[in-house]
Amino acid sequence: MVSEDNILAISDFINKKLYNIKKNINEYPDRFEYCFNTGYQEKYDEFQLHSIQLGDVFPILLETDNRIVLVAIEFYKNSFNSEQVLTWLVNCKVYIGRAGRENYKINKCSKVSKIRKFKGHVVATYYRGNQTVVMPVDNIKEITNNYKYSYRKMNIWKAKDRQSGVTVLLNGHYLKGIPKIEFIKATDLIISNGNCIMADYIDVYEGGIGFFNQEDSLNPVAFLLDNSIVEIQITERNNGGKICVVKSKYYVIAIEKL
Repeated sequence: MVSEDNILAISDFINKKLYNIKKNINEYPDRFEYCFNTGYQEKYDEFQLHSIQLGDVFPILLETDNRIVLVAIEFYKNSFNSEQVLTWLVNCKVYIGRAGRENYKINKCSKVSKIRKFKGHVVATYYRGNQTVVMPVDNIKEITNNYKYSYRKMNIWKAKDRQSGVTVLLNGHYLKGIPKIEFIKATDLIISNGNCIMADYIDVYEGGIGFFNQEDSLNPVAFLLDNSIVEIQITERNNGGKICVVKSKYYVIAIEKL
């Protein structure tokens, strides 16, 4: 029989574990986010973030210097409530395997749920357990070409030409600097303060945010001059493209071609 002291010790351990998980869960209007490294935006001077769908969860991968690092997992509210997020985090994990191996091994695993390759790296969700699962690389689907955009952050203190008074809130993440976000016109849609903008990418312009076409990287088709918070929200479209909604308290200034 398990003693009462041991039962209390186990209960305290479980409660502490749940507390440590809960304190790293952020809630947004449309999703929950569990963050592994809350200081990654300050730790890396330049990086790209990629949101990869594996079933109903979205691991957030940070790419820097040809490395892929897991920094967060997003859980959208159309699939998860807060208790379901907590249950998933207790029972499941995300595995990242570096590119170039012939096979990949996951320890302390009972079953692999979803597995894909992104830029050659293996990304998998799995259930915790006591087994070791080996996965041959030939059987893993590469999905890099399914993702038409990424967003980039640069440290404005080490990249003076990108300094800006604009604070960007990108999919719930505050960024120090202007991100470069690329789009495919055939499938993606950009809406800024209710205006539909045809552009290939968003980047810094005159201390604000510019909307550019590839053929003219000096003159944007429109731009925002704003010294407050600009919110950018990027979501999936039914056609496989993206919707980018940019919100600011100021108007878009259109550039007339001469």
